[in-house]
Amino acid sequence: IHLPLKQKNNLNILQIKPDLNYTEFYCAFENLGPMIGTLSKNTLNLEVYFNKTQYFLIKQLKKSGIVSNISINKQIEPLFSFDKLMLDLKG
Repeated sequence: IHLPLKQKNNLNILQIKPDLNYTEFYCAFENLGPMIGTLSKNTLNLEVYFNKTQYFLIKQLKKSGIVSNISINKQIEPLFSFDKLMLDLKG
C-alpha cells in the first residue's frame, strides 16, 4: 500500500507491507525525515535518519508504554520504488 498524504501543506508518504506476524512500513515526513520499521503484536522496531528524530520518538514512546527499538540508519529506502507505482493508462 502506498499513500501520499498532505498535512498542513506538508507532503508525507506512508508505505505499508502487511505480513502474517508483523507489518513492515516506510514513512517520510518533512519534519521527522524518512523512517522504516516493523510493527508486531508486542514491539515496534524503527530505523530513523536523524538523531533528533530518534531522541524525540524515544521520549514520546516511553510515555505511551509501547515497547520499541529505535536506531539510526543513514541508508533508508522506500519499500516500493515510485516508478513502479505509476499506472500505465495508455496500455
